[in-house]
Amino acid sequence: MLTLEWNALRAGDRVFMHDATKATGAVIRGVVATVNTHKVYNGVGIRGVGVGARRGIVWPSPFVVHNVASDKRCWRCQAA
Repeated sequence: MLTLEWNALRAGDRVFMHDATKATGAVIRGVVATVNTHKVYNGVGIRGVGVGARRGIVWPSPFVVHNVASDKRCWRCQAA
């Protein structure tokens, strides 16, 4: 996700993210739970939803998150 898109995320936004705890890097659905604003990159806390999602809030890198509204996909998605 580009910096501009990442910093535009707000609580309640729906996203997809790659699960870094799995070797497959499976994509799971999530909802932005909280945003901590910083100078360059905001800290974005995401709560996974659905089957297989980790409980609690995770603080992923912007490089493993996709906006649901965007049709852009990363190299991990294209390889799958």
